[in-house]
Amino acid sequence: MVNRRFQSLCERSLYQSISLLELPGRSLRLLETFLLRPDLAIMVQHLGLDLEWIDSWEVPQEQNPSMLQPDGMKALSLAKNLHSFCLWGVDDWIWEPTQARYRETIFNMKLACLEIPVMSDVKVKWSCTRPRGPDSPPEWDGDLGAEIRKLLQAQPLLEDFALTETAISRETLSSLEDNLQPSDIPKLKSLKATPDVVAAFVSAGPRLKNLNLLLAAWDDFVLSKLSDAPTVARLSVRHYSIRVWYSDEWVWSHLAKVFALFPDAVHLSVAINAGTSSKEVEYAKHYFDKVWLSFVRQRLR
Repeated sequence: MVNRRFQSLCERSLYQSISLLELPGRSLRLLETFLLRPDLAIMVQHLGLDLEWIDSWEVPQEQNPSMLQPDGMKALSLAKNLHSFCLWGVDDWIWEPTQARYRETIFNMKLACLEIPVMSDVKVKWSCTRPRGPDSPPEWDGDLGAEIRKLLQAQPLLEDFALTETAISRETLSSLEDNLQPSDIPKLKSLKATPDVVAAFVSAGPRLKNLNLLLAAWDDFVLSKLSDAPTVARLSVRHYSIRVWYSDEWVWSHLAKVFALFPDAVHLSVAINAGTSSKEVEYAKHYFDKVWLSFVRQRLR
């Protein structure tokens, strides 16, 4: 009796929060466990999964448990008490026509926190692309901005949203800027994304309090988009962080203007992306002095 009670307490503690990012094999085994023990799946409140095991070079097909669905969605749907979810390893689930089961399962979650580490945007033009054969399906030509809105509309309880390693095209940004509504993100308080994506959300998110602006190239276009956001929305931001390259000359020439975007913020964090050599560390120290001077200059205006 004591051992069973101890086991129950341990399981509740162990399964409440699970992160298996970049661990596709262990993610597969966890989904197998959900199918065998649905009572454990219900305990999970915070979950990070890597579903790259659907690719044969990650986990050979013969190693997949016969009871497991090819995409794991049946098992994932058993975790009915998820509040926080992060999905790694599938970058086109939000729009790819063949990934409807991913969308159905994730849309049915009731999440307060959602992180999408990578999202592919077919309209981003890369210098190196995968060749397409004569039998390849036609390239998707839909509106990714509209698909992101559908995801947000399905999560009315969402308070924390992160797009951490996503390059989004100008077409998608324009779609979000033109169509994203406050009713799409009624409770969103925290956002982690590149500055151009943040600009689209700030305009529609008067409740946003915390912004984490990821490493990206700043320019006049991004600054103007953030500056054009409603004043009431920018004044609501209390905490924000930015990450910049110490070699980004544009940022260092306009840093005071960047700091002026959110004048009522009470907490500011600046991370300078530099190497670890002694020379690069010295460069970083020099630029932190610039951060301080720019901040003081902005506050004295």
